[in-house]
Amino acid sequence: MEKSWGGGYSRYSPLFIPYPIPEAAGQRILAEMMFPLEDITSSFCQGSCRQRNENDKGRITKRSNVMNTMLMRFLLCLPAIIFLLLVIGSVAFCVWYFKAFYAERAERQKKSEEQRKRNGGECILEWAGSLPDGAPDAEFGKLVVEIPQKRGGGVARFYKKGLVLEQKRLPYSEIKDVLCVEAVPGAKHTAKQAVRDMGVLWIYPKKGATIGLREMSYHFDNEIMNQIKRGLGF
Repeated sequence: MEKSWGGGYSRYSPLFIPYPIPEAAGQRILAEMMFPLEDITSSFCQGSCRQRNENDKGRITKRSNVMNTMLMRFLLCLPAIIFLLLVIGSVAFCVWYFKAFYAERAERQKKSEEQRKRNGGECILEWAGSLPDGAPDAEFGKLVVEIPQKRGGGVARFYKKGLVLEQKRLPYSEIKDVLCVEAVPGAKHTAKQAVRDMGVLWIYPKKGATIGLREMSYHFDNEIMNQIKRGLGF
C-alpha cells in the first residue's frame, strides 16, 4: 500500500519530522476538511434559489393583478365602446346615403336641364302616349295625363306645363326633382308589408312641401308613373 507523507513533532525533538500517513487516512482527513465548505455552498445556493423563486412569484402576481385590472376596466368600458361604434356607424351610413342620394339627384337635374334646352328653355311634360279627354288649363295648357284617387272624386292632373293637385298648382319649372318608387305586385298580408311594397311618385318642389302620389291613395301604375318621371326629364 502506498503511503502519504505527513508530519508531526517528535517527543524527543522540537523539529517537525515528516512521517508516512496511510492513503485512506489522508482521504478521510481531506473529506472532513471539505464537508464544511460543501455545507456552506449548499446553504448559499438554497438561499439564492429561494429568494429568486420568491421574486419570480412576486413579479408574476403583480403582472396578474395588472392584467386583471386592465380586463375589468375594458369590460366596464365595453358598453360605451359598442355604443360609440354604433353611433359612428350610423353617422357614416347617413353620410354615405345622403351623398349617394344627392349625387343621383344632380344627375337627374342635369337630364332635366338638357330636356329644357331641347324645348326652347320651357319645362314641359313630354308624352308619347294617348291624351285623355279633358279641358285644357288656362295657365298650364293641354291635359296630358290624369291619376284618379281610389276614394272620392279627386284627380291629379298633369298638364303640359304644370301639375294641378286639389288646391295646389305647381309649374314644372318649380320642380327640382322627381323620384318614382315602384309598387311591388302581389297580395299584402300585413300592414307592414303593404307599407314596404307601396309605390310612390315623389315630386320635390323648389319651395314648399314634398308631394307624394301614393299607391294607397291613387290608382298607381308603375309604367305610367315612370313615364311621367321621364317625361319631366328626371
